[in-house]
Amino acid sequence: MRLEAERGQICVVGARDVVLVTIVTSDANLGRVRLDMMKAARDKS
Repeated sequence: MRLEAERGQICVVGARDVVLVTIVTSDANLGRVRLDMMKAARDKS
């Protein structure tokens, strides 16, 4: 899930019992952020 704000975005990824929330600036590479978040959530669950 992704929520847009005035100066950036909040990205949320969940896997089993892990929920990872990341706050990123508007110039961030969202594709890379989401891939890294999904990998981290999967590895920790």
